[in-house]
Amino acid sequence: MEVGPRSVAESGTILWFEYLLDSSLLEKQLLCENSDAQATELIIEFLVNSHNLNVSEKNGSKVIDVEATEAANGSEPKTRKSLALKILALKCAAHLKWNFQLLENRVPLTLQQLLYQDLLFFSENGKVDIKSHVSLDYRDASPHTIFAISTYHRWVLWALKSIQIITKPNKVLHIPMPGGQGPTFVPPHITEAMLNSLKLQAIDSVLILENILKELNGQKMIMPTINTFVSLTENSTSVSEHRWQEGYSISIEEFELQLRCDLAVWFMFANQYSVAKRHLQVVGKLFTDCQSRKMEYCNVSAPYLKGFLSACQIEEVEGEKSLTEKMHESIKNHYVGFLNVLQEDNVRREVPIHYRGMAELDLLSAAASGKFTIAKDLVFKVQTLNVVRRTLADHHIPQTYFKLLSDEGGSGLQYLISALEKVHQMGNKQDKNKIKWLLLKVLMITGDNIKNSLLSNSPLKELLQGEDDKVESTVDQLPFSSDFPHSLLPQIECGELIQQLIESYRTSEIQTLLDRLSHGWPNRPLWTLYKKWEIPIPFQSAVMNLPKGMLQDWSYILLAKYRELLSLQDFSGAVEMLKAVEERGRTKQLTNSQAGGKLFKLIEWEILLVDVLQFLHEWPISSSSSRFAELTTQCRGCLGALQRGETIFPRSEVVDYCVALLLAACEWEFLLGLDVRWNLNLNVELASSLAAVCYDLQRDRERPTRKNSKSLWDLIIPAFNPTSSNNGTITSQGGGSSLKRTSAGALQQSGNSSRDSPNANVPLVNRAALSKFCQLLHEPQSLNIILSLFVRLHNVVQDEANLEINADLSTLWPAVLSNANSYYLPGIGEILSQLLERALSLYPLNTAWLKLQGDLHFAQGFHSAAMSCFMTASSLASDYFHQVVPKQVLDEATIRRMIKCSHSASCFTQSALLCQLLEEIDYATAFRCLQERGCNDAMDSLYPFIWDVTLLEFIIQLHHKRGETQRKTVALKAIGMLELNANNNEEILREAAAQRKAQFLRCLAKQYL
Repeated sequence: MEVGPRSVAESGTILWFEYLLDSSLLEKQLLCENSDAQATELIIEFLVNSHNLNVSEKNGSKVIDVEATEAANGSEPKTRKSLALKILALKCAAHLKWNFQLLENRVPLTLQQLLYQDLLFFSENGKVDIKSHVSLDYRDASPHTIFAISTYHRWVLWALKSIQIITKPNKVLHIPMPGGQGPTFVPPHITEAMLNSLKLQAIDSVLILENILKELNGQKMIMPTINTFVSLTENSTSVSEHRWQEGYSISIEEFELQLRCDLAVWFMFANQYSVAKRHLQVVGKLFTDCQSRKMEYCNVSAPYLKGFLSACQIEEVEGEKSLTEKMHESIKNHYVGFLNVLQEDNVRREVPIHYRGMAELDLLSAAASGKFTIAKDLVFKVQTLNVVRRTLADHHIPQTYFKLLSDEGGSGLQYLISALEKVHQMGNKQDKNKIKWLLLKVLMITGDNIKNSLLSNSPLKELLQGEDDKVESTVDQLPFSSDFPHSLLPQIECGELIQQLIESYRTSEIQTLLDRLSHGWPNRPLWTLYKKWEIPIPFQSAVMNLPKGMLQDWSYILLAKYRELLSLQDFSGAVEMLKAVEERGRTKQLTNSQAGGKLFKLIEWEILLVDVLQFLHEWPISSSSSRFAELTTQCRGCLGALQRGETIFPRSEVVDYCVALLLAACEWEFLLGLDVRWNLNLNVELASSLAAVCYDLQRDRERPTRKNSKSLWDLIIPAFNPTSSNNGTITSQGGGSSLKRTSAGALQQSGNSSRDSPNANVPLVNRAALSKFCQLLHEPQSLNIILSLFVRLHNVVQDEANLEINADLSTLWPAVLSNANSYYLPGIGEILSQLLERALSLYPLNTAWLKLQGDLHFAQGFHSAAMSCFMTASSLASDYFHQVVPKQVLDEATIRRMIKCSHSASCFTQSALLCQLLEEIDYATAFRCLQERGCNDAMDSLYPFIWDVTLLEFIIQLHHKRGETQRKTVALKAIGMLELNANNNEEILREAAAQRKAQFLRCLAKQYL
């Protein structure tokens, strides 16, 4: 027998085998101090060594293993030395009077079960047959047998209840060697397996306890004591000669009280409140009868029982209610008698202060909502009593209370004084000092009125003797005295007006506030009062040319508020602000002036901008609107003014969204006709190049020209080449020409190119500008073209065939890129990801884009997100797998990527099942996945979704080799389904495969969606 390193025993320490040699040692040890803790330690030591001896006898030398299951099954061999140790453990349990709670946090659950099964073993003459307890006739059973059976089944219910509500860790009684495990350690899977078996046994345990209660027939029970069990010696001839009659006699009422209380607690735990209430009604009566006598067996206390009786609304055990209970009852009865409870608590101070604070807030809420009618002064009186309680506890008194006290007048002061008088009568010196402090604080606010009138006959007056001078000197220094400087009032009023002006968005109110503020700052422009009022530079130039005064302030502030409302997407309010500025300007006859004409033209384009933004905000629902054609015409007129080079031209933001609307309207020919040679707006250049590609596809989708797509390619790719953005020259991907940056900041083509080249004057492209342009796209075809461009660029730069992203129209773009390693791949992926999110926010049911997003996530290594996209696309294309998933959505490449995603998440069983979806099942990958250990998926619960018999046969053989009987049984059940019989015709087999495939895909959808 292997023996590990042990510590040297201290002098006076009794080793476990010494108790076998001298049985009187145990009784002497249990008479010492702290005998309860020592008894639990001895129980552990006796049972562990008993188990160790049995295992050693059976299998030779073995290390101690607390988690073995033979003991739980009652099938381990019992040697005489082992039986002697079990008897000693029972003696210790008898010393603890069979109290479950004493063993709960000290003895492992497996050893507790072993202890109570040993009690059954000795009481049933050497056999343990728990299943026979259901059919046993307890009228003929002996008292010690009934006690043992009831104790075991009471413990089953107790263990199931306690293990799920106890969060305190078990007390470690033995400190193991470094790297080792102590005797009380039980692996979690062993505890879980034992609990599962106890859960199956719980119903029978309840039935057995109820049968015992029915068949008691008035006989008295006997609780075994330490003298009941006879220790084994070398001369003992029998293992069952115990003195069962030498125990503590339990009255039938005490025994029934304990059993019914345990059943009631179990039913409460199981949410069967009606059955629990029925038992508790009997328990309440029994407890009243047994309370007068000493109870050795029953450990039910009055407070413990009182809580359950209150929960079931049963008449309580005799005893006075606590103030907390009285307070809750008063709240339940709409605050009847609530003030009396608070006043009594001010003297006794039992209710926690935060309880009273929450009750006060609930009362304020009820009074404000009008849930029920309360007295007018109830809220103030509750606040006053709580202030008294806070004062006595040295808590902070809110300043708002003293304001309420002043508003209440004499009646409020009188109630405060009466509340303090009741506390003053019963209080000590410290309490009186605290009351004195509160009165002084009240005197600072009310002056001498309270002292002369209300305190004239009060016992509190003596507390204020000698404090007159202190109070008078303090009152004069109060910050809220009547000598508040009136010189500050105009500034305060102006500050309030400015705050109202900042918050207001009603033109009439704004006009009134401006009129009032103009008197406070006659020589200062009012639009400078708030630094966050900003307007675009063209507007600022136009407004500054207006006559100074109210018109200029009005125009600037309303235009600033227009920008605020536009950022909040309040389109109607924004238009209202613009029209108010225009109307005031026309009223002042500014139409014929240069400043007024410029302002009105800018306002006209801003109104167009608001209309376009509102229209695009409602896209794609607004695409069928009748206003589409009207807005298209207005946008063409706006861009026409820009092309004609008029002196007043629209802002770049207006131009951007006009281009966005024309792209959404598929106005390819108009956008192609824009002269971009001298235009510095990048979005116009990008839109014109994109429109050229869209126009080519519209004319001939099968064989589009490559010239326009090449121009768009050359325009975009420099944004991702760090070398081209750091110097002045960008080499074109199409030939020997190059793009040079001009002094104006534009890119100009040099070499053999002509002045009329499309790239003659192109603004510098960067990722921020591309991201902004992508947000302007709404129409599906333009989105699809830009997506295909970035997909091809991503594939070319990444240059990995197994991570290639598939997209429509990829053939439009070059397949080769010189010096591809110098391009910034994360930047390309970021723009592509933003563009996909943009496209799917507009068209969330586009399965091709969902699949494209999944491919991008896979290429970037985000496998869980990729699976989510693949499953979303598949579920949308098949009506949540009630139809066959189309091949173009779930093709071979996508399935292999899903296999890889599941494998990377350690969901190996999912990967094996996904191999079934391939045209030819990849058995090599499936077998390799099934052989993996440490799966994160459901494993055997996925076996019913397998329709390939070869996979099931491999799984059965694998579990057989590993000795995993339960999982092997699940696989055998799956392969035994009639529809998977190889002799069935092809139609039945296809239907079985389709049904399992749909169920498996729905299972994946629940996990990833």
